[in-house]
Amino acid sequence: MMKWADDMAFNAATLLFPTATFVTKLFGQFDFTTPVLLGNIIKIYSQVESRSTTSCKVIVWSINATTGAEVFRTFAVMVNVCAGQKAPLDAL
Repeated sequence: MMKWADDMAFNAATLLFPTATFVTKLFGQFDFTTPVLLGNIIKIYSQVESRSTTSCKVIVWSINATTGAEVFRTFAVMVNVCAGQKAPLDAL
């Protein structure tokens, strides 16, 4: 699920800043709050919460569609890079 969370953070950042080339700088604490059982359907969501000059913070959370319970909630910081260096994000 951590890989999916990283993919969703990348997708949210890229959809908002389509000309950026993002790498994951860090993830917040990743605690599972409810168990996921075999056969459960899990939905993972992401949303850009804030931005700075070269990066954005993306909230990522998961809901067990079978039970309605939240499975985890965390955040990722995605940084725009160009030629191995941080690069400014385009204006919205």
